[in-house]
Amino acid sequence: MLREPLTHCAQFRTGDLDVIRDVGGRLLVPHKVKAFGAVSSDARMNAAKLGSTTLAYLRYESPITLEAPTTEALYFFTLPLTGKAEAQRGKHETAPSMPSLGVAYRAEDPAMIALSPDYSMIFVRIERHALERQLEGLLCREIKAPLCFDFSMDLTSPSLRTWVDSVRLLQAEMERDAETGHEPLLVARVEELVMTGLLVGQGHNYSELLRSTHGPARPRAVKQAIDLLEQQPDQPWSMSDLSRAIGVSARTLQDGFQRYVGVSPTCYLREVRLQRVRADLSNPALWTSVSDTAYRWGFAHLGRFAVAYRNKFGEAPSETLRKSASKEFPSLTR
Repeated sequence: MLREPLTHCAQFRTGDLDVIRDVGGRLLVPHKVKAFGAVSSDARMNAAKLGSTTLAYLRYESPITLEAPTTEALYFFTLPLTGKAEAQRGKHETAPSMPSLGVAYRAEDPAMIALSPDYSMIFVRIERHALERQLEGLLCREIKAPLCFDFSMDLTSPSLRTWVDSVRLLQAEMERDAETGHEPLLVARVEELVMTGLLVGQGHNYSELLRSTHGPARPRAVKQAIDLLEQQPDQPWSMSDLSRAIGVSARTLQDGFQRYVGVSPTCYLREVRLQRVRADLSNPALWTSVSDTAYRWGFAHLGRFAVAYRNKFGEAPSETLRKSASKEFPSLTR
């Protein structure tokens, strides 16, 4: 028999509908619970959170319906393990959910799922700001309309198999965390892998733009410029410096970035620097400060840096540093 996912993170094992509703509402999203007949005393939920992502293993052992009037500022995705469910999003979209088919609930829509007694799943919850910032990072531009995924998810497709594997990897990290603790840098990379796999593998209203941004082969000059910016993001690159180092005109380089990367070299450099700052602030082994780290990676204006950081990661740089310090020196943050 396969080991039950996230067993160290048990949240309930009960037949009490009030407990099921209250705990599920607190950890996932406020919702109504309707049972058809007696509820098994073996209904259970195991759940854990890392970063902006929550994984929950759900099995109710009874025919039951979960209904949320709104998914708030969250996205939800089902990764069914056994049984079958009927899902609804909004007023008119319906789809089955079974081991080969998941469903995607978008932020703010009403959501409903009716479960068979043998249904079990991994429920993936991702905070809206994190997923949309990840999309903006891939596009290297701000999105204007809300992100909207296609409802049905073919989990057997090659593109979504990569996402399923990344969820399993995050699950393994959560399970390891209970015994040995986790590495912040590793967790951040795994969480990015989950979000990127989802954005690439599941259709949504930005899929075509995402493909066009990353699809065409980049000219040699653009590749060389990207390598320089990735290898030396702390340097005070200007367009003239960068174009001179590559051996092309500034106009040629600017046009190449806009066409093949979808953003200017300056914007690309800022994204690289923000990622390096976050990596340093998330590393408890580094004795650092927000200002020193920002200056080290080329941010001369702390006010603009702080705004860009919050817009990308959904939290202030000082909050990232505080979380890192709390892992290294928990007694100092109580």
